[in-house]
Amino acid sequence: DFCNNINAGKMLHISLQAYGMEKRLPASTEVMIYRIVQELVNNIIKHAGASEAIIQFNRGDHNLSITVEDNGRGFDTHEAEEKHSMGIQTVKSRVVYLNGRLSIDSENNVGTTVMIDLPLNQTEEA
Repeated sequence: DFCNNINAGKMLHISLQAYGMEKRLPASTEVMIYRIVQELVNNIIKHAGASEAIIQFNRGDHNLSITVEDNGRGFDTHEAEEKHSMGIQTVKSRVVYLNGRLSIDSENNVGTTVMIDLPLNQTEEA
């Protein structure tokens, strides 16, 4: 629904790809992941000047990989780190809360790829 709403606005076209997501995650984890993706997409709309983005979920037995990629203007990741940009810090704190890892790769005039790897505890899975 989130992607469809963004696409309806015609500011950005988002493709969603989900692999291994047949089973639900715990509700609190799902909400946190939604907020992370929402923040990343809002950053794309506000700052990237991108025309396309891809959101990909890939669930394995013990982890969930999330990739959010755009074809926007890119940015200097070191500069953003030094400025402590609020959007990125919010995403980082949520990823840390979920005991995950965050990696951002961005290149000027090529775009940005955000990769998140979250461990899934077998006891938490629904």
